[in-house]
Amino acid sequence: MSKKQHLTHLIFIVGRILPAILTFLGIRWYTHLTSPEQYGSYALVFLTATVANLTLFQWLRVSVLRLAPSEKDDPAQLRSTALVGFFLLMGLSVIIAFVAVGVLHFITSRWATNHALQDSNIILTVVLTWAMAWSDLNLDWLRAKIAPWSYSFLYMSRSIITLLSTLSFLINGWGAMGLISGAILGAVLPGFLFLKTCYAGVSLGKFDKSLLLRMMRYGVPLSATFALSGVIAGMDRFVLGYWTDLMIVGIYAATFDLTRNTLFTIMQAINLASFPMAIKALEKNGEDAAREQLKHNATILALISFPIVVGMIFLAKSFSALLLAPQYYQTAVLIMPIIAISTFFNGWRTFYFDQSFQLSKKTGPQFTLMTIGFVCSCLLALIMVPWFGVIGAALNNVLVFLLLLGLSITFGRKIFSLPLPIQDWEKIMLATSLMGAFLSFFEQPLSPLPLLYVIIGAGTIYTLALLVLDILGVRTKIVALLRTKNLDKV
Repeated sequence: MSKKQHLTHLIFIVGRILPAILTFLGIRWYTHLTSPEQYGSYALVFLTATVANLTLFQWLRVSVLRLAPSEKDDPAQLRSTALVGFFLLMGLSVIIAFVAVGVLHFITSRWATNHALQDSNIILTVVLTWAMAWSDLNLDWLRAKIAPWSYSFLYMSRSIITLLSTLSFLINGWGAMGLISGAILGAVLPGFLFLKTCYAGVSLGKFDKSLLLRMMRYGVPLSATFALSGVIAGMDRFVLGYWTDLMIVGIYAATFDLTRNTLFTIMQAINLASFPMAIKALEKNGEDAAREQLKHNATILALISFPIVVGMIFLAKSFSALLLAPQYYQTAVLIMPIIAISTFFNGWRTFYFDQSFQLSKKTGPQFTLMTIGFVCSCLLALIMVPWFGVIGAALNNVLVFLLLLGLSITFGRKIFSLPLPIQDWEKIMLATSLMGAFLSFFEQPLSPLPLLYVIIGAGTIYTLALLVLDILGVRTKIVALLRTKNLDKV
């Protein structure tokens, strides 16, 4: 891997980690400025918009990401076609919203009372869906261009605007409406800074119907897959909302958001740079080159994700006490480790093993697997949530995502075999185990400064173990560099 590729990886990762830190801070402030009921109301609207975004718009974005490297002759044609497709989908979402408003009036009085389901909530969901889709499309254009600086700037701008506007709304007493409005502004406004970069040369005359159909054939099965994944990830909140109330949903959602956004966002940041590189290697140099890149990607993903999930398990009490309002703590310490494990399984499926289907352009089987996961998730949620409450909701995610991970590995290897760097993974697991042994001495909640010292200590142990085990040949490279410098001095 070249120095330029390493730098690209680093910029993409930093460009996602810094917004994740703002999300950390945001959730802490949001839970202190709103009641669990208000956060629960926001969580259900946000989750519905997320699923709608995945269902309607995701196929367009994955098609852009996959086709952009091979559309160099006339990139404006792809941009024009994608933009027309985006506006058509906006129109379709309005029709769906009208249908949803009609269905809303047939919902049982209990559901409507518990969740304050009103026509205005449908409108907010539609607007938030558009905003999220617009932001994600711009981000994927920059990702397809492998423009890490622009991508990171756009993502950071979105996070800053969301945080500042949301805090302003909450301080003025807007409650759930403030959380939703802040998310809309943060998603919409930064995109206008990159209109020229993302949509240069766009015109209605360059719209290509056959290209749009080709994008649909590739992307729609994937979009359905992502939509099912979103429903599976949110099934626990919907079922919790039906069987309990908004307060329980708010406590669960805040803990889930805090945990998932930490681990999943970092895994996603690694994938942002590594997957386009695998596509590029496949397009230019064939499958062997792609598998070599994928092997490196899998090692990097393990290098980052293994210690984070272990850290979140051992330090759940400290993170819950530090980042969430007091009324969230008792439940958060119970479910945060479980959510971390389910996110780990989901992240590896999404950001590595599902790439078998995407690289081979055979995305139909992936939808079949997600359908199986969806059915299992529904059945398990209806059993575990009524019996075990929030613990059952969290365990439901673990079981379903573990099943989906196993299915992805089993069936994906028959379509496009992904490399498994077992030796590197074993070394990383050993280093992670040493770090975990150190963290096991700190079970009680820690205040910010001691917690920082513990994290630094754990990171030091992990880094030293990696150097001793010579992961990715880092120790060998350092020794060689030092020897070269010594020879230069002589």
